[in-house]
Amino acid sequence: MIIAALILTLLLTGGGADDTNDAYRHYLRANYYLQYERPLAALDELQLVIDADPKSATPRVTLARILLVLNRRDEALAALEKASELDPGDTGSLRLIGRIYLQKAAMPNEQAKNLHLAEQSFQRALELNPEDQESLFFLALIYDQTGMIDEAIGVKERLLLLNPSMRDVWLSLANDFARRGDQEGELNALERALEADPENADLLIRAGEAAGNLRRYRQAFAHFDKARERLEEQIRTNAEEKGLHLQLAQLCLWNTGQYDIALNEFEQVIELAESGNDSRALEAEARIGKATCLFYMGDFKPASELFERYEEVVLTQQTRSVIQMILSYAGAEKWQRAQEIIDRLRMVFQDSARAASLKRLRAQVLNQADRGEEADLILEELIAQNPDDEDNLISLFQLKLDRKEYDSARGVLLRLEAMPGDSERRKYFWGLLHWQTGDLNSARANFEAVIERDPLDHQTLNNLGYMLADRGMDLEVALGYIRRALEMQPYQGSYLDSLGWTYFKMGNLQLAEKYLKASARTRYRSAEVREHLGYLYLALGRPAEALAEFQAALDLDLASLKSTADVEDEIARLQQQLEDQR
Repeated sequence: MIIAALILTLLLTGGGADDTNDAYRHYLRANYYLQYERPLAALDELQLVIDADPKSATPRVTLARILLVLNRRDEALAALEKASELDPGDTGSLRLIGRIYLQKAAMPNEQAKNLHLAEQSFQRALELNPEDQESLFFLALIYDQTGMIDEAIGVKERLLLLNPSMRDVWLSLANDFARRGDQEGELNALERALEADPENADLLIRAGEAAGNLRRYRQAFAHFDKARERLEEQIRTNAEEKGLHLQLAQLCLWNTGQYDIALNEFEQVIELAESGNDSRALEAEARIGKATCLFYMGDFKPASELFERYEEVVLTQQTRSVIQMILSYAGAEKWQRAQEIIDRLRMVFQDSARAASLKRLRAQVLNQADRGEEADLILEELIAQNPDDEDNLISLFQLKLDRKEYDSARGVLLRLEAMPGDSERRKYFWGLLHWQTGDLNSARANFEAVIERDPLDHQTLNNLGYMLADRGMDLEVALGYIRRALEMQPYQGSYLDSLGWTYFKMGNLQLAEKYLKASARTRYRSAEVREHLGYLYLALGRPAEALAEFQAALDLDLASLKSTADVEDEIARLQQQLEDQR
């Protein structure tokens, strides 16, 4: 404070060789007042500087900055415009003018005019210095605000050439590409953002989703797996952080299909939320997520009970679990409740595409309720209303196939073939029909045609591999198909079951157990998986476990999939064997 007082004394008394330079003394005083947060006093001194040296631009810029702190934007703008007139090569004045117009644009009146004036200022600054990063940044912001996506992309690309480490700009560029529908550009921008922030779980998940949309499955799961590892690391050091558990659960639920991990993490969130008093919304989100996991795991009754508790949250917030809630009700035979929810959604979604989708969903629910004729009528009406929409015919085919009405299903496919469209892709449905009717050669030919045209069709790869393995045909070929499917969807429970069953057929019981157990972790309600485990344990000489799995398969309605005579014989034999051992 003593030194500051001495400086002020010198300034006020003017001592030394500078006492004739009034402008300089006033400028020093202004800086002193700014240092000690006395803006009004600084303002007075700067005005004296300008009066003493009216052709100097610098004090006007400093004056403008003080006026901005005092929220006197119009006066600041006038000072800056005069400064820019005095020094037309100063990009700093132009940038500040642009920022003031941006502030003014936040007010409801004359928004478009102020944004245009801001744009002009930043453009003028860039004419003087094409590498002015601040001007590029704010220009991009203006184009984002005004919906000029192409212009925003161009400016951001210029900015990133100058400074490629700006993660948030890469992310903003990815958003622009997404709005433009350029999935390739979006993914490239996200990958560059990850170069700047490679451990960011949010970025990893989004990049994975973008890669998945482009069917670059290996790339997608590389990002998802790294995101999961990163979240697990953070949880190990901060186990009480509910948000981390929730993020990991959502990743495993919606992106990777690791429903067992997701279920465990949702339960962790619920447990942590119950121990506090400020996390009811988080708890509801976790319980809805848990219900969704249970749905995907085929455990419809507890899923439906959880959904009923949070039904209004699901509906009012339009969460991603709406369809899963309806199908959980149907799986738990709460047919009326499922239809009531569909009716509520129809009141919300009036557009024709969603209305048709909801009608198809209603038909699916009715079909599950053994009301196939009503379901067919709904779809036939949709077909009559929009004869060019092949989704309605495909839905009708699937319902008839589910009901094992094979002649009718064939008739629907013939109608589908008569429509314009992708006839090659329809071979998949012919493959399904031939498979179920026992014409394996025709099924194989159709599935192979689909794969030849689209080697990334992992569902067809798995179906063909499983069909061959189940009948003991070309096991090495079957194994190759299923491995290819799992390269693209490494945690898909039904594909893991196919792999395990193929290894069983090949006599590799160790690998069979590994993959069948992995499948059962998420598909413990699958009669087919439980049957496969039964035969595995039988081959491994573990009769009690085999008996338990066979009985579970019957309880889970194995009869709806195949004849159960062999399983029933094995159960009787095992029961007798275990009785004899007692």
